[in-house]
Amino acid sequence: LYALLPGPNITLDPHIVLTVVLPPLLYSAALDSSLLAIRKNMRIVVSLSVVLVLVTALAIGWGFHLFVAGATLAAGVAVGAAVAPPDPVAALAVGRRVNLPPKLVTIIQGEGLLNDATALTILSVAVTAAVSGTFSFAAAAGQFVLAAAGGLVVGAAVAWAVRLARPLTRDPLLSNAISLATPFVAFLLGEELYVSGVLAVVVAGLIVGHHTPRLASGA
Repeated sequence: LYALLPGPNITLDPHIVLTVVLPPLLYSAALDSSLLAIRKNMRIVVSLSVVLVLVTALAIGWGFHLFVAGATLAAGVAVGAAVAPPDPVAALAVGRRVNLPPKLVTIIQGEGLLNDATALTILSVAVTAAVSGTFSFAAAAGQFVLAAAGGLVVGAAVAWAVRLARPLTRDPLLSNAISLATPFVAFLLGEELYVSGVLAVVVAGLIVGHHTPRLASGA
């Protein structure tokens, strides 16, 4: 409806969405997920959320590069990264209504948590390559692995810091403030270190959520 109204268009800065909107949404979803269940089905979850997203992005990138006049491979991979990760919300809503087996729900949930991190990491690598004007599969793969591994380390470090801080805080408001700040700290720290901030948020949420029943009070 807004698009049909006369007058100037308001442009939303994508960095605001990535920094302010996405981290708490991913963190909340990760807190509600089972780390043990995802770890038990890790091979399937990784094949869907990492391998499949990566293959899809590269396939779309090659097609874009071959069939769109003047398009570079880096630009094509960026487009592929934008459309590769499926959104699991509708699938989970329907699956729970029809009582899908818990294993399938876990796989969909885990894939939905990690595929955004994969896609955004691929997008970042592709945009960097597009700006530099060169695209090397070896360099892109190395950058992707470094960003993903760094995101895992940052997420685990933030979760470890939260675990140390939780027993020291008896005030429920302070505990909630720490919980609210956690996804933003994980994301911004990851971005500051040039690794996957999104993956850092997901990993932190999974680990913190796993230990919350033992560390958080009812208040």
